[in-house]
Amino acid sequence: MIAERTQPQPPTFDLDQVDQLQTPEQEMQMLGISSEYELSRYQKVSEVAGRSIAWGEIQRNKRAYKREFLQDIPVSEPHNYYHKNGVLYSEAFFHPLFQIEVQIDPRERDGRTIRGFHHFQKQLIQAQDEEVVLWYSPAGPAGSKEPFSEIYFDAGRLYVAFKQNSAVSTHIDIKINEEQFPIQAFMDTFGNCSLDQAVATHQKAEEFIASLRVFAKDYEEKQVYISQRDSNHPIPHTLIDIVGEVENQRALYQSVPALPDIKNEPLAPIFQRDIQRIYIQAIQEHGDQNGGETKLYGCSTTSVIKSATSIGQDGGFSGLGSPYSSFARIMSSGILSKELNQGCSIQGCIVKEPHFHCPSKNEGGCGGAIASGNGYEVCPHCGLSKDEYAKMSGVSCD
Repeated sequence: MIAERTQPQPPTFDLDQVDQLQTPEQEMQMLGISSEYELSRYQKVSEVAGRSIAWGEIQRNKRAYKREFLQDIPVSEPHNYYHKNGVLYSEAFFHPLFQIEVQIDPRERDGRTIRGFHHFQKQLIQAQDEEVVLWYSPAGPAGSKEPFSEIYFDAGRLYVAFKQNSAVSTHIDIKINEEQFPIQAFMDTFGNCSLDQAVATHQKAEEFIASLRVFAKDYEEKQVYISQRDSNHPIPHTLIDIVGEVENQRALYQSVPALPDIKNEPLAPIFQRDIQRIYIQAIQEHGDQNGGETKLYGCSTTSVIKSATSIGQDGGFSGLGSPYSSFARIMSSGILSKELNQGCSIQGCIVKEPHFHCPSKNEGGCGGAIASGNGYEVCPHCGLSKDEYAKMSGVSCD
């Protein structure tokens, strides 16, 4: 059963306060992102796979941020995962940097998220071509220990995977308001998917969509999600609306897959402030259209941002939005703990759980904190492997 939960109230900020942000925690709390991590990601992807793929990520991130955080649309834009040797990748470039599992912090939800993902990955790899696999992550706290206990998922997330063939699958995510969406009835009908247990429906894609339509008829008039619910212009969605949007997005993606906007690929180097400005300008534009106030809706506790009195246009990508709203990517940067780790020798480290650090940027790594005891062979932040570092430095990481 889905338990009732009390959701915390979101904080309120003025966008003018951005210049006063001094720590990753403050930026995360206000904007829902880490520009430091996003910049590191862009640089590493550029080095490994080229700037076109790195810029393609920025473009997908931009669309996802606008669609989920600002517009609060319950059905995501589709995205492909690529399969090789039983592992899912976000690009058809089989480098550890693009493995989905290394973008999930193993501490999130006390390890249940990464274990659930491994089961989801296994179910998807083993499924027949064109079958559908489901996985559900409920609303609620991100874990029982800090910093995760201070982060709250304000909506559940239903992950729907349409396996095309042994090499690729298409994924659509649905935000679930557990007070309105009949999620328990859905599970009773399609399989008891949960955070711990992904479910193979054993239905082909068209059969699954047809079954969804039949299921939706029992809730024809019921509003199951309200986009921008606290704005002056909330948008209600029925279950039939959501099924229709899943169909539309899947059909559109199959006919015209999303491609990176390489014509606007930057020629000059990107800096951290450029990444942050991408978000700020997206928020400002949305706020200008909504009475000077923007509420960020998403996976974690949202925030309310009042528009800035002015935003400079110097240096940066004017008019663009920004990165993945995926909370897992933000969490995997290991930057959210509020207390200093007294046992760590790295100056300024704020991670208090047992951990070690990736080699510094000068040594070819990123310096990020990595949770101990999880058998990492590859840095979850930048993709540097122990073998790669040993070859570069002549020093073993064991």
